Formats: sequence, C-alpha cells, structure tokens
Amino acid sequence: MRFLIVDTNCFLRIYHSPLRPFLGVQVGDYKVVTLQSLIDEFLHSERLMTDYAWLQQDIAKETAEAFSIATSKEDEDDIFAELNQLRPWANKLLENFCQKAGIGLRQLSRRDALLLATAAVFESVIASDEWPLKFVVDELIGGGDDYQIEIVTSIHVLHMLETNGHISSDERRSTVRSWLLWDEKLPRGWRDTYLELFKEQAPRLQ
Repeated sequence: MRFLIVDTNCFLRIYHSPLRPFLGVQVGDYKVVTLQSLIDEFLHSERLMTDYAWLQQDIAKETAEAFSIATSKEDEDDIFAELNQLRPWANKLLENFCQKAGIGLRQLSRRDALLLATAAVFESVIASDEWPLKFVVDELIGGGDDYQIEIVTSIHVLHMLETNGHISSDERRSTVRSWLLWDEKLPRGWRDTYLELFKEQAPRLQ
C-alpha cells in the first residue's frame, strides 16, 4: 500500500465534498494521509479557522492514527536527513527560477519541505495545488536521483475518489462549484486538467 499525502489546501478543498471522513480513507491502492504538522497549521491559523469554521468539528473527530503515517525512529531519522538535504536545494532552485522569471521569490516552508521529505522516504504521492512544490518535485524526479515521488492536484484527487466510488459525478461537480463559490485559488490550467480527466467542461458559476 502506498500513501497519498495531502497538503492543507488539498484536504480543505476535498472537505467541500460530502465525503466524511476523507483523511484515512482507502482510495484504490492508496491510503489518504496528511502530516500532524499540517493539521496543526489548520487548527492554529485564525484565518483558516474563520474561513473553514464548519470543518473544525470534523477534524476533531478524527484521530491521528487514522490519518497519519506510523513512523519508526529510523523513519524519522531518514525524514530528518532528507529534510536537511532537500529544503536548501529546493529553495535555491526556486530562487534561481524566480530571478530568471522576474517574479517574487517563493520558497518551501518547513511544513512543505517536511511533506516532501516524508514523501521521499515513503515513496508516496503528494496531493498539492502549490506550484512551487510541484516545480520542485518535477525537477527532483527528473534529475536522475531515483526519487520515487509523484505529485497530483485536487482535481486528480477528485478523479481518484470518483473512480473508486467514494463520490458521484454530481457530487464532484457540486464540489467544484463550491470551490468557485468560495474563490479557492485553483492551479493554473485546472480547467484543462478537468476536461482531460472527466471528458467534460468544468462547471462555472454563470
């Protein structure tokens, strides 16, 4: 079994769907998990707690054992080693890219870097709509260093959930409409991804 490790934005978006619970469910060959540090990020963010006040009770009902990866001392040492190696490399990579592109500097937060390091150790799939993390993962797996990591978006996660019978096509459409209504910042080109996966145009509010 492999892990699908979702970041904060991704699991918040999936919780727009009627699927309860989401974290900890089995989706095909994957178990959906997140990091306790990302749950803590949600619980300690005044903005997120205000914007997603309806979600607090759902999260509180779930135990860490249901949605976390059980790690041994050896696993934790490996994750720490990957974190110390990958974060400086990733941030230098992003710095060079942003300078050449003439855009504001973006870096991986410690939480994002920890997510990346955990995925590297457990050879997992990351679910994230953050372009800096996708950029880093794409460079990492294309660099010939034998990292077994994949990265997908929230749209791909919806597709996995529907394909495996966790949500219906109508529930998928209503979930995407909810994202639009709440002005979720979806990744660039998400409508093309939606069309490719679901063979239909993405919903619109008008």
